[in-house]
Amino acid sequence: LLISITVPSKAFSPSIGTLRPVHDGRATGFKSRSGFRTFVLSESAKNQGANDPNLSEAEKQQAKGLADAWIKVDKVNECKTALQGRSIYLLGLPSAPMKSVGILLQKRFENYRFLDAVEITAGAAKQTADCQDPRPLTAAIGAEAVLDVGEQVMDQLQAMPRSIFACDARMVQRPQNEVRMGQGVIVYMQSAPVPPEGSSWTQEELEAIVAENGAKMESMSDCIVNLPAADSMAPDDLAIKVIEEVRSYCLATKNRASRRGSKGRNPSENRQF
Repeated sequence: LLISITVPSKAFSPSIGTLRPVHDGRATGFKSRSGFRTFVLSESAKNQGANDPNLSEAEKQQAKGLADAWIKVDKVNECKTALQGRSIYLLGLPSAPMKSVGILLQKRFENYRFLDAVEITAGAAKQTADCQDPRPLTAAIGAEAVLDVGEQVMDQLQAMPRSIFACDARMVQRPQNEVRMGQGVIVYMQSAPVPPEGSSWTQEELEAIVAENGAKMESMSDCIVNLPAADSMAPDDLAIKVIEEVRSYCLATKNRASRRGSKGRNPSENRQF
């Protein structure tokens, strides 16, 4: 099985991606590669910060926005360094926002690509489906055939460094996929089996997926990100939450031997550092 993947030559959005500080003697702010400036502050805001009682409310909001954006950039850069080129595998219910978070991670990481493993599997079988709804693919070729083709796809995807993959929960049913995903960092985006507003999934369907695959997703993951209720957190904040967990895991394990081949790790280890 040969798969063809087309990715943008520049998977990067200047307004979301890498920012650098700008100082011109009159103001301070951030500047992207396009030259667009955001959060440009007055000299008093630069020197005294958002808590200065002499600042206007608008200047305080600008100062807070600058500080928050700088903190996010720091977290992204630390995570990229700690990953050392390893890929990220996102697991979760099809109702979890894996695709939107994966695309935001691609933009934040600049030199990473996002790939939907279910979409690629469906393309290899000449069908249409994605990680948010793999049901059309299963209906077309059958559940076991989906797993067979998915294994071949994952065998090729594992060779791609600096990638973010969104995966179907059922992929964990094939033991070899844990080895393949284990070349990178496995993130379980854990959410309640409650369909978000407008979803075509029913609660019964999601509960069945959890019953069948939830324990395995938890046991094989490196990071467990507990998702809040649907639509209660902005997508970019969810992406930063994933980045924080991946960064913590990578920094905590950088001086250890790989856990691959050993099942002695507590599935909640990333939350105990």
